[in-house]
Amino acid sequence: MKKEALDCFLLVVNTKGTNVWCAAAEGVFTTDIVLSHLKVYNVGELVNHKR
Repeated sequence: MKKEALDCFLLVVNTKGTNVWCAAAEGVFTTDIVLSHLKVYNVGELVNHKR
């Protein structure tokens, strides 16, 4: 797979070493945390669509 063929972004959120499933259950990976990371990295400026 070539990176030129990918039309995506990767958002990295620190779950403090816990897998996403358990981090969500522990409150380490929540909607509010994801939304705050989206704002910090200006994802709204990077995409031309909002779904």
